[in-house]
Amino acid sequence: MAIITFTYTHGKPPAYAVILCFLTGIVTLLMGIFQLGFIVNFISAPVNSAFTSAAAITICATQIKGLFGLKFAAEGFLPTIKGAIAHIMEVKLWDSILSLICMFSLIFLMKLQLIFSFLIKRFPILNKPLWFISTARNAIIVIVCTAIASGIGETQPFTIVGRIVPGLPDFTIPPFTIIDPATNVTHSFTNILEEEASAVIVMPLLAIMEHITIAKAFAGENTIDASQEMLSIGVSNIIGAFFSSMPVTGSFSRTTVNAMSGAKSPLGGLITGTIVILALRFLTPYFYYIPKASLAAVIVCAVVFTIDFDIVRPMWRSKRMDFIPWSLTFLVSLFVGLEFGMLTGFLISVIYLLYYAARPGVKVKKGFSTSGKEFLLVEMDRSLTFPSVEYIRYVISKASQVWGQNQLPVVINCLHIQFADYTAAVGIKEVIDLFKKRDQQIILWQVKPSIVRVLTGVLNVPGQDEYCHFCRSEEEVESIIDGRNSSEKKLETLHTMDHDSGVDVHTPHPTHREKYSSIPLN
Repeated sequence: MAIITFTYTHGKPPAYAVILCFLTGIVTLLMGIFQLGFIVNFISAPVNSAFTSAAAITICATQIKGLFGLKFAAEGFLPTIKGAIAHIMEVKLWDSILSLICMFSLIFLMKLQLIFSFLIKRFPILNKPLWFISTARNAIIVIVCTAIASGIGETQPFTIVGRIVPGLPDFTIPPFTIIDPATNVTHSFTNILEEEASAVIVMPLLAIMEHITIAKAFAGENTIDASQEMLSIGVSNIIGAFFSSMPVTGSFSRTTVNAMSGAKSPLGGLITGTIVILALRFLTPYFYYIPKASLAAVIVCAVVFTIDFDIVRPMWRSKRMDFIPWSLTFLVSLFVGLEFGMLTGFLISVIYLLYYAARPGVKVKKGFSTSGKEFLLVEMDRSLTFPSVEYIRYVISKASQVWGQNQLPVVINCLHIQFADYTAAVGIKEVIDLFKKRDQQIILWQVKPSIVRVLTGVLNVPGQDEYCHFCRSEEEVESIIDGRNSSEKKLETLHTMDHDSGVDVHTPHPTHREKYSSIPLN
């Protein structure tokens, strides 16, 4: 979020960041009010896992400067790695030693209850104190390191945080008019909206996607109300704008530290926020001696355990196609940027959904009525929508031409068609018109009344004509195929032939659909 904010506000007055914070809050709040949380359902599990792992690795990499006492300008995975290699001779020994000690201590304290499990069994009273020490390990490490650095005084072997401006920013109205001191030009709110038009769209979406992705990573089996999260992001940004804040969203590293510290509910955020406000007001003089190596060690030990490579093997065994969004999201997030990786994963997930919508499962079989007359049976596994119209038209047309020699009746089983739109109805009409030119019948079997209404609205027929028929029962289908009244004879058996193997397969009554042979049209 900070990187994108910098992209849009670089070379401009800081007030631009504040007004972007306000606009991000307004847009996000409106999305929450209008219940647009379903947008986040387009983030699949592989995309979520890849982004989480890439974010964890990126955060660990960006802490290299703090761990080794290096000073260079770089953000992101690759720039930080390149900068660290270029400045490797500037590594500070004491910062490196302190960071290693802190990391080993944090891991030891994390496993404290496990290490001393034999003592807990003999003395159960020790369980609570050990749990408290393990949970408070991050604060313990930082406080101890700060005390050591403070005892050393001004001649520091460690890189310390230094002076932090105390207090909170004043409560002010967000700047709806900005004066650029460099050019002395006044920018009205309309000008700002024109200049930052893309930011008003990109930043709310980025805030939502980043926040929800992090939330999903830590929610486990619990469900997330995305619209509620949007409301929280919107309110946070709007209130923050009155205190000169930049746009904010969920923080991956801070969320991890919060979770690893044992927080279980939103009350943890309230406590954290209260402590931050009190600390800024009263404790900033004491932050002067906090070693950066201790803070970096806390962050690394928190996020390193969220790297999730365990998903790759079961995903590869289950469905290898899902490895594509996982790998692309991971690589783009790691080597290009987290925000681009997240957008890449989102777009790939949407493309997958569009592909499956445009390519429904269609099975074509040749059958015989009890009187021996041939027909083609077409089965579709989902509803008729506009992305799939052309594909369905192609399959039906090819089947009738290749297998039916443009003569055999075509029976379309509409059992699984729950919905049809206008474009699909027009596509079916075009198929029917083609069959009329060929003097070939088409029968829509088990079609639901709601689908009939959609189709007849386009066909302008009451449901039956010489070439197009809507049928609910098997008897009607066979009577049309045999050219007789439905009361003469019931359909007892369908005789289907596997056109790939050439083996005759007798299938029972068509109500037992699970016993049909599945023969896709190649």
